[in-house]
Amino acid sequence: MKPTSASSPIPDRIHGVEVDDPYRWLEDGHSAETIAWAAEQTTRTRAHLDAIASRDARHTRLTELFRAGTSGAPRIEGGRLFSLDRWGEHDQAVLCVRPLEADAAPEPTVLIDASARSGDDTTAIDWFHPSRDGRFVAYGTSASGDERSTLRIIDVESGEHLTDEIPNTRAASVGWLPDASGFAYTRYEGGGDYDRHVFWHRLGSPWEHDEVLFADLPDPTAWPDVSVSRDGRWALLHVELGWSRRQHEKWIGDLAERDLFGA
Repeated sequence: MKPTSASSPIPDRIHGVEVDDPYRWLEDGHSAETIAWAAEQTTRTRAHLDAIASRDARHTRLTELFRAGTSGAPRIEGGRLFSLDRWGEHDQAVLCVRPLEADAAPEPTVLIDASARSGDDTTAIDWFHPSRDGRFVAYGTSASGDERSTLRIIDVESGEHLTDEIPNTRAASVGWLPDASGFAYTRYEGGGDYDRHVFWHRLGSPWEHDEVLFADLPDPTAWPDVSVSRDGRWALLHVELGWSRRQHEKWIGDLAERDLFGA
């Protein structure tokens, strides 16, 4: 029997037109209703797949293809190349580092294996930003696909983590100072999905005391990103206005003034 999917229309008004979203309730992946719905879908899918005689051979071949591995677009800072790689038996990508010297060993060094570190196979590295000198990497991890990210910082040379941990940094934008003493970054104020603000963080200081650089959002869905010039003087703010208007604003300011964006 085909599982049923409950319909609960939730209207949105887009460009003056009312549009229903009848299955938005499924976006809550932790609710009992969504878990039960997924279990029914899995049972039906399993019944069809298990009936295929050649399923084991197909599974073996698909496993070979998926295990072929990937390496994401690299970033180069401080004479080091950083990339997110997934090879062999890794279910989640790991952050790797390679030296750029011509005579360096070709094999990468695994800098961060987030799932192994947390003991949770669903923990993934969402994003990463090396410092200009390649000494540190700020990166975000989340579990079970929630992508809300906790920002952590690792010392590349020692492999040790600093004490700094900042929550609610989904898809964070990070702009390091040249001396790696601090950075501008984005965080969701209140921990929800709206009100993405720009803050300033000094290494070793409590994130709760971070200065606000930008909070003057034109609406709660605005998406600011921040970067810092290589000399550490200028900050560039790029704001995408909402998820449907696709409009953009850009501002530049002198970092000597902490309220450069009107926070």
